[in-house]
Amino acid sequence: MKRLFIALEMPEKEKEVLNKVSNEIAKSVYGTFVDKDKMHVTVRFLGDTNIEEERIKNAIEAINEGFHREITIQGLDAFYRDGSPTVLFFRVATDLSDVNLALSKLLGIEAEKDFHPHVTVCRLKGENNVESIKEKYSNFSLSFTSKGLALFDSDFKSYRRIIGP
Repeated sequence: MKRLFIALEMPEKEKEVLNKVSNEIAKSVYGTFVDKDKMHVTVRFLGDTNIEEERIKNAIEAINEGFHREITIQGLDAFYRDGSPTVLFFRVATDLSDVNLALSKLLGIEAEKDFHPHVTVCRLKGENNVESIKEKYSNFSLSFTSKGLALFDSDFKSYRRIIGP
């Protein structure tokens, strides 16, 4: 199954910092952690979509024209399912709602109402008390300059960049 998503790639220096923090978090929670080389800012998850890849590429190229944005990552949070944390992620403080809307228009899909650009840290397994970890990293902050969006395909084992800046 294809798992397409649109993301901002991160510079190696910032990936290294996030990896060090992830290694610290791994001492306190149980789950599958994202490899440093696969770290990115998820902007839009498309999943196994019926949107033609060429249309997605054209949308990304259109948005990337002149794209230059300072991205700030701030704090740690979690996605929950049925009241239990399932994914730990670093929050993206930079407003990317304009990118979400532009992608939606260009791809002919509905804009995400609960738009949360993020950097996934860990897919949690079993019982984890993440509240103390979230609190510990609530003031964590990191910034980098992005030159645009990229399209990725991932099935949890492999990870492939299809197009990007």
